[in-house]
Amino acid sequence: MKLFELILGTEDESGVFAISLVDKPAMESDFIAFNENLVEFKTVDEDKRLVTGIVLIPDKPIYRSNGGEGYYVYLSSDTIETASQMYLLQHNHSNATIEHAEEVKGLGLVESWIVTDPSNDKTNALGLSAEKGSWAATMKINNDDVWNNYVKTGKVNGFSIEAMFEQKPTNIEMGLVELLNEFKKNTAEY
Repeated sequence: MKLFELILGTEDESGVFAISLVDKPAMESDFIAFNENLVEFKTVDEDKRLVTGIVLIPDKPIYRSNGGEGYYVYLSSDTIETASQMYLLQHNHSNATIEHAEEVKGLGLVESWIVTDPSNDKTNALGLSAEKGSWAATMKINNDDVWNNYVKTGKVNGFSIEAMFEQKPTNIEMGLVELLNEFKKNTAEY
């Protein structure tokens, strides 16, 4: 299967424009929703309604399908860092959805950082497994419906981005051995 690197385009529309609270994959098209990259988030503070999780992981092959043809994409740590900065600089920190479908108000990123030292990072202290270069974030949930009916019930348990990236072809094809290893690794996480 082909492997593409996702890169930021030159247009203002490129990058991450919303973060969705998700449970299962919802969308597979050129409009990227990284549900397979889902990492369970942790409720940091119930009284303050804060959840923390991993938004993106660098160099992780993510399976996509477009028109029945499967392929893999990944983002470099540099692209992830730039995309996380653009997300905030473009004032998208309050753009949120549930399962990539329903836009919701009363949610917003209150912390956003790139993991530089996984063993000494806040994610480690919270029991989240984060690789160097990962984008981690904390979201405040001021929406009673989302907090009570989605977060507290476990209907959502992680972050997924809504974004537009350009696909840069690589000379690498994921062979059968790599695919099996990635499958084993991903299924072991769940």
